[in-house]
Amino acid sequence: MSFAGSLSAVGLLVSLLLFWCATRPSLALECPTGSPCHCYASDINEYRIHCVPPDDDDDDNVNNKRIVVRPSLDMVIGPGAYLRLQCRAGNSTRWSDQLRQVRFEIGPVAKIIWSACPMPGPDEIKRVVQALGVRDVEQLNLENLKGELSPEDLAAFPGLRHLILSNNDLSRYEVKLDLLRGVPNLRILELRNTRIDPPSGFFLKSPQLRALELGKNELRSVKPGLFAGLRRVELLNLWSNELEHLEPSAFRGLGHTLHTLDIQQNLLVTLPSDLFAELAELEVLSMGGNRFSYLPAGLFSANQRLKVLKMPNNRANLTELPRRLLADLPGLTSVVLSRSKIHRLPADLFRASRNLSDVNLDKNFLTGLPAGLLEDQSELRSFSAVFNDLKEIPDGLFARTRKLTKLNLSMNRLTAINELSLRGLESLQELNLESNQLEHIHLDAFADLVELRVARLANNRLSLATGLSDHFGSISPLRPCAQLEQLYLANNNVSEIYADWTLYMAKLRKLDLSDNLFSSLMTTDLQFVSSQLDVDLRHNRIAFVNLDQLELLSANLDQLQQQQRRLSIKLGHNPVQCDCSLYPLLRHVSGESTPQARAYVSFDLDEARCYGPDYATGRLLSSFEASSFKCLVDVEYDKENEQEENEEDEKDEEGEDDYEACGPTGPCDCWLRPADRALLLDCSERNLTEAPPRLANHGQADCVELDLSHNSLERAPRFEQAGYERLCALDLADNDISEFEQTMPAPNLKALNLRGNNLTSIDPATLRVLGSSAQLKRLGLDDNPWSCDCQSHELLLFVQQRASDVLDLANVQCANSSNGTSLASLTVQQLCPSLGAGVPRWLAWLCSCVGVLGFVLGCSLALYYCYQREIQIWLYSMNLCMGLVSEEEIDKDKLYDAFVSYSHADEDFVLNELVAKLESGPQPYRLCIHVRDWHAGEWIVEQIERSVQESCRTIIVLTRNFVESEWGRLEFQTAHKLALSEKMRLRLVIVLMEDVGPIEALDEDLRAYLKSNTYVKWGDPWFWQKLRYALPHHRAGRTSRGGAGGGGTANNAGGGSKAEHSGEDVVDEMLTTTTTTTTTTTKSNGGTNFISRAIDKQLDAVRILMMDEVRKDNNL
Repeated sequence: MSFAGSLSAVGLLVSLLLFWCATRPSLALECPTGSPCHCYASDINEYRIHCVPPDDDDDDNVNNKRIVVRPSLDMVIGPGAYLRLQCRAGNSTRWSDQLRQVRFEIGPVAKIIWSACPMPGPDEIKRVVQALGVRDVEQLNLENLKGELSPEDLAAFPGLRHLILSNNDLSRYEVKLDLLRGVPNLRILELRNTRIDPPSGFFLKSPQLRALELGKNELRSVKPGLFAGLRRVELLNLWSNELEHLEPSAFRGLGHTLHTLDIQQNLLVTLPSDLFAELAELEVLSMGGNRFSYLPAGLFSANQRLKVLKMPNNRANLTELPRRLLADLPGLTSVVLSRSKIHRLPADLFRASRNLSDVNLDKNFLTGLPAGLLEDQSELRSFSAVFNDLKEIPDGLFARTRKLTKLNLSMNRLTAINELSLRGLESLQELNLESNQLEHIHLDAFADLVELRVARLANNRLSLATGLSDHFGSISPLRPCAQLEQLYLANNNVSEIYADWTLYMAKLRKLDLSDNLFSSLMTTDLQFVSSQLDVDLRHNRIAFVNLDQLELLSANLDQLQQQQRRLSIKLGHNPVQCDCSLYPLLRHVSGESTPQARAYVSFDLDEARCYGPDYATGRLLSSFEASSFKCLVDVEYDKENEQEENEEDEKDEEGEDDYEACGPTGPCDCWLRPADRALLLDCSERNLTEAPPRLANHGQADCVELDLSHNSLERAPRFEQAGYERLCALDLADNDISEFEQTMPAPNLKALNLRGNNLTSIDPATLRVLGSSAQLKRLGLDDNPWSCDCQSHELLLFVQQRASDVLDLANVQCANSSNGTSLASLTVQQLCPSLGAGVPRWLAWLCSCVGVLGFVLGCSLALYYCYQREIQIWLYSMNLCMGLVSEEEIDKDKLYDAFVSYSHADEDFVLNELVAKLESGPQPYRLCIHVRDWHAGEWIVEQIERSVQESCRTIIVLTRNFVESEWGRLEFQTAHKLALSEKMRLRLVIVLMEDVGPIEALDEDLRAYLKSNTYVKWGDPWFWQKLRYALPHHRAGRTSRGGAGGGGTANNAGGGSKAEHSGEDVVDEMLTTTTTTTTTTTKSNGGTNFISRAIDKQLDAVRILMMDEVRKDNNL
């Protein structure tokens, strides 16, 4: 170890030694040799002394075999803090003899606890104090006092300031009148539960007394002059006695220093009107728990400094308080009158007491509140009248209580909240109206409650319906409460989530809607702008949960929003119908939805069970696996879809128009497995002799799995039958099928089970059909009586080529062999020795090439037929085969020329300038404006997507307001994604109205778009020409979507000939060509000279036309 290390170790040891010395008891006590005491230090910074006196008769006690318990003295000393003396085993005063030969120097102690030790007597007490060596004692606590207490006993502690005699029965001894004469500096005297009845003048020797505790002493009266001389007392407790009456002079002599008086829990029926007349400094008065039936007027008129009045738990009917009982008290801040059996309050009860901040009227029998009760209470902060019989809130009751922050009127009989019931509560933060009979809240009842944080409205009959709605949905009376954080509406009649809760309450953290009338939960109910919210929907009537739009709703969440958002929905104890609409919820809770959707909302399904259909009743929702979940199909819906898609086929099938395999009389059960969009037709074990002539369709299914196993079919269904082309699995096991012939493939067929039938062979045409099914991966052929002869040549080749797809291949055996030979194990020669060598190789190659070419051509035509519109869009976007496609052809089904996206703050410019000019003029456009063309009540996200898809262009009016708008960002992203999906940049038109700041600060998609694309800037001399060019171009003679005439020719203001064109049109045409050429040049890997010359020529033409326009303007 180095020298430095050794030095550090020594320093550490020294520090520990110093710390031990500083924390060990500083008092050094040594018991004298030969003394009966044993001294030792404890582990908690205390010293302990145990003294046991010797017994002179020990030998006799041993001889007589008697057990003698000798008295002992235990002392616990906390240096400088306390000394506890405790006598044990006996009431003899001999304990003090143990200190005759001992002298300790304990020093100053603040408190002595004297427990179970009889007072040694007037002469002995001073010697005991000297033997202990204590001084500066300020507090003496006599516990379990034994024997009479004399003035000399107390005089041994002249500096005593706090004397505790509580819980000693002083009635057994004579209490001397001058008991306190030896402690003139006494400040606090505690005589609680001593059964003392002090005589008049008892406290004359304690002029410095500040606090006097006389509670729980069974006092029946206060003797005249009892408190004489106590001119400095600040606190007097007379609680829990048996006082039935107080004389007007009961508190005479207390002077003007008394601040707190407690007379509660007595038997007082009334009080003299001038009882408190001399207590001018009284601030806190507790008088509850008595039997007041009447209080005189003017009882507190002299107590101008009274701050707190507590009168709870009155044990008699105090029907009505006198007028102005608590009026004209400028210092009054708190009044507690709970459980006082009050029936009526005068309107002027608090008149002119303008500093009142807290009123508690809980649990009385009040049937109403006077309208002027709080007329002067502008400083009121809290008002509570819980558990009364209030039937209404008077209009204007709180009109002047603009600082009130907490209002509790729960457990009354209120039936309605009127328009003016809560008027004036501008600072209210917590409102409790729970457990009333509320049925209606006026639309403007909460108009002033803009600072409300907590609203408790549970256990009422509220639906909160107002009949009003905006673009986002229905509006509740809570619309003004944008700062709301907690909303409790349990056990009401609410049946919908209102738009103001979702879109305006950004700080909402708790929404309790349990025990209401919700019957469904949709994606649109989850559009909460609050990022941290718990929603309780337990114990409702929610039967249907449909979240099929959840992923679309959450698609725009960025990474930061995903981390910050926490929306939790509790759905337990609802009668959920576990039908097909439940799948998105199961997929979500299984973690199979998108990360954005999982971050957007989470669901608590604790004790959520299925209440239907019958096949799922009683199952916990948490027990379902999304991948295997299946549900019975709505038969009527299936039939409707089938009739729409196969109307012509059904007309040709006579006698089968009403057939429905899954119908009420049908033999099969139809299930939907949403995970892979498969329709499952369970027709197994139904004693069927023939397969269904056609298969139903379902809008959510892409393929059909048909189970016809364990029936009596003799003929297999054919794939060309209606609906069979959608087959993805067909189970025909364990039937009596002897022929399986197919002429038309089922393109989606993945599994075919033919085991357990009477098949001896399959014709070559059918084998070719099966061979062309590329998706067929599971084929069951075993347990059939296969004939192994020359006619099975094609079957052998098929089985050998698809050996990996045939299930249980070894059991596909020949019926005409005695040893059960496997078909796959045979060769062609073994199967048919007479079979020739085959066709020439060149012919086989030729046939193969022709077959492949035909297959490719057929697939190409089929793809073009199915995806004609998508192919046209792609050709147009790639500038290929323009003779086959045009922009107008692509957009022929569009309803609008353009959808205008803008911030609400820019609405005046957009409507009066931009829209007005574009919808008029020679070529008017049909524009989609949300304030005019959107439908109220529909989901905003759906309306944005529909507006973008139904418009040829999307015009983004880019301003600072637009950049700050969440809805504007959503509209841009929707249009941008559509343009990217169609690979047509021109579908998005940016109109830059002003400087929007640094581009790097913009949204990621918008920033990327502005960097890589041009835009139209307001103030550009060619603004309108460029903007009209960017919008759709209509051919000559074709009217625009706006309905006004417009063609390829210009609107000649001077009435010129038809052959003449305005400079604007020519420039527009040149710019069109120039833009197209420039785009083509940009996309090419190396532009040719021909393209460069075309660009130069057209730019020259533009310059010439612009010069002509300038000359015309100069001539004019």
